[in-house]
Amino acid sequence: MIYYVSIMQATEQKKIPLKKAIIIIIVVSIALNLILGSITFGILRVTRPRVDTTDWVAITHRMANNTVRIEVRGLAGGTRDGSGVIVEIERDPYGGDDAYYAIIITCYHVVSGQGRIYVALNNEEFRMASVIGRDVGTDVAILRTMFRVEPNFALTLSGDSDRRLEWGRDSELRVGQPVVSLGNALGGGTISHQGTIGQIGVTQAINFGNVTRELEVIRVTSNIQRGMSGGPTIDANGRLVGINVGHLIATDEYIGFLISAGTAREVFERAMG
Repeated sequence: MIYYVSIMQATEQKKIPLKKAIIIIIVVSIALNLILGSITFGILRVTRPRVDTTDWVAITHRMANNTVRIEVRGLAGGTRDGSGVIVEIERDPYGGDDAYYAIIITCYHVVSGQGRIYVALNNEEFRMASVIGRDVGTDVAILRTMFRVEPNFALTLSGDSDRRLEWGRDSELRVGQPVVSLGNALGGGTISHQGTIGQIGVTQAINFGNVTRELEVIRVTSNIQRGMSGGPTIDANGRLVGINVGHLIATDEYIGFLISAGTAREVFERAMG
């Protein structure tokens, strides 16, 4: 027995065998859905894989321009290294056309203790910096220093203002989201490590040498090396996801910790009044 499916065409009815009709339907479905980026067979949907077109090299290079090396020189000798990120630039009204004040976010444990704080951008000469804000409970510190820079330096910053960094939103973070962490590891210049977000809003006990504090952190798989504390971690849009604070090596797993951008921004806004 042969089954038929009826298809009305113009004003006359043509009978087409069921097998041929099914083939026609499938071909038409493939043609239409390929345009939409997927193939649908009944309840089965096969979607073409998405290709990551993020230009991580350009994004990382841009943020490297805003990542600074921090050196704390003890009054009794010795130094401690860390990193920071420029989040805002202000023109110095008394310093000339090429003089800017840079506002920098870093970790409190990087700049705490006795000693003078110096910062350097892109391995240039060190300049003295002062602490204008701090929050021991979140391990965030805000620094201010002066740079002699080219007039277009501020344009390397992203965001809705060419003199401010673009802040990421804590509420938009997702587990598995790719990120890049930057910093000045071991004083050798800015380096970067790519990873993903592992956990969000985790309370973690972190040892800072002479004291252990519990912080609410974001866990990432980025390799946050010694000297990268205080540096930035960014997302695929170049927005600040968090501030590098430390790492933990557990068996074969490497875990980095971040202070969220939202937490750092609160301390920054209080410091700026």
